Amino acid sequence: MSTIEQQPGVAVVDGDVANRAAVSTGSEAVKTFVMVVFNAVTWFAIARYLGADQFGQYVLVTFVANFVSLIPAARLDKLVVREITQGADEREILGNVIVVQLGLALGATALNQLILLGIGLAKGEISWAIQLGGLLASAMFFTDSLLTVFAVFQARLKSQWEALARIASVTVKTIIVFALIFAGAPMWTFLGALPAGQVVAIFVAYYVVRRKFGIWPRWTTARAGWILRQAVPLGLGMLLAMGWMQFDTVMVSIMRSDAETAYYGGVMQLIQYSMLAGGIIALVMFPILSAHWGRDHRRFDNVNRGTFDTAFVVYTPVAVILWCIDLPAFLEKLYGPGYGQAATAFRLLSLALIFMTVVAWQSFVLLAADRQRLTVWVNAMGLVLTVVMNLIFIPTYGISGAAFASAMTMFTTMAVALVVTWKVAHTRPGIGRLVRTLVANALLLVGLWRLADVGLGNLALIAIAVLAYLPLLLLCGVVRPSMLDVLRKRPPGPEEEQRAPGRFLGELLEEEALSSTTTSVLSLPAEEVLGPSTHDMVLEILARVGADRYLNPEARMRAQLLAAGARSAETATTDDEVVIDLRAQPQEQSGPQEQSGSQGQGGSQEETLVEVDA
Repeated sequence: MSTIEQQPGVAVVDGDVANRAAVSTGSEAVKTFVMVVFNAVTWFAIARYLGADQFGQYVLVTFVANFVSLIPAARLDKLVVREITQGADEREILGNVIVVQLGLALGATALNQLILLGIGLAKGEISWAIQLGGLLASAMFFTDSLLTVFAVFQARLKSQWEALARIASVTVKTIIVFALIFAGAPMWTFLGALPAGQVVAIFVAYYVVRRKFGIWPRWTTARAGWILRQAVPLGLGMLLAMGWMQFDTVMVSIMRSDAETAYYGGVMQLIQYSMLAGGIIALVMFPILSAHWGRDHRRFDNVNRGTFDTAFVVYTPVAVILWCIDLPAFLEKLYGPGYGQAATAFRLLSLALIFMTVVAWQSFVLLAADRQRLTVWVNAMGLVLTVVMNLIFIPTYGISGAAFASAMTMFTTMAVALVVTWKVAHTRPGIGRLVRTLVANALLLVGLWRLADVGLGNLALIAIAVLAYLPLLLLCGVVRPSMLDVLRKRPPGPEEEQRAPGRFLGELLEEEALSSTTTSVLSLPAEEVLGPSTHDMVLEILARVGADRYLNPEARMRAQLLAAGARSAETATTDDEVVIDLRAQPQEQSGPQEQSGSQGQGGSQEETLVEVDA
């Protein structure tokens, strides 16, 4: 095993970089899948065990704790990753951030108790079971802070270690939940299961960090002031976003019964699980988007459009299916009697899910363009709007009114976010692909409605929707048959998997993560639905790694044109390590005349590509 030493401005990566990126991305997908399955199992088990009234209290404490947890989190783990990759003292920045987070966790614990106490006063009764449960849930503020050590893995593209720790954590949590159910434990005890599981993740993570990477945090507050200043815009934006996304649940708990809170919280949790799929897409696409900002705006725009298209293609049929199946029966099979009352709310929230995913992606676009402060204003507008609409609709329409308010808030915020992104980053989604996607889903909706009328069950309708969706996308022109050409190739042999070492991180992620994961994570068949823009990037990647020989002649020619203008970066290698410079470096290897000629050639190629796209 090679020894890894921290160097200023670089991250050290030993072994096969292509395999590293693929394993990290695959680990994220496996981790997400396992966590969704285990968390869903425990969520449904707790709902059935507690009953609607007590589960409503559990939902309230859980949602409030998740919201308050953003105060110590404040995306400071991403700050640690950024500082490590830009040459900061790894042990010092890691220890500084964790100490600051632990201090914020103390304040968050007090705030959590005050919020629950205020809700109890607003309802006219204070439940000590809720207060005690909130105190147990607050333990996750401290465990989450200690788990900032995961930044060490993220900076090295070693996400498999984080996945191992997270899976161990959720496994222990699941065991604890079922042990409590078997013992007949009261509601508030279940809120300690998550932090108890995270203790296991802490031991696993710190053991790996110390033994494998030789790193231990330097516990100090030397940069506490600077860290707090960095945390304000990051944390405020997250608080506002989560505030208007979860405020409706809190409003339902205040203005309606505990049972209605349970019904609404149950379907809202299903929506949040669905959002995790969008997180995997963003994980792959955001580094590519960020790498192109300020370097190649055409590709920046293409990545944004492709990801926007993917969000609509993936999430719109979810809403279509929920509007066609017998949803009350479906919910009561999951949760138990009474939850069918949330069917209308669930259908409205499925529409909100589409808008919510787009809003979240637009915040990544603004972050890539270094305009993340605008996200704070967009989220603040969303929070004000959701408060007003909830006050109008919940008293009259209950949980259906809360869902309608959420859908309208999400739609309005999405429209504002798209306008802001267009004005400051000069990128917007393509209208043609959006319209064709909506037409395909309208045909799917009509077909499922007709089949539901003849008495087909939920499972049959879902299976038909899954099988018919891709042909409908092909029929409506959302997916072109030529996009499938990239998939019609044999896997490259060992000699074709060699990579030029030392690429600039943006190119590394574009070449390694996208090419490796497009044929695994995104090709089921999500790769082709990303649109022609991402298809072009895939062609370029294949040409760079020498795999364009497996394309048809037309695709090969286009791939070579796209790859001809590829930007090289400085490289530095040792016997068993590859050092990746994470900072963009100017091209210095060619003389003035050669640079001028290459720029002229790149410009003509760019014009040719624009004409081809037109």
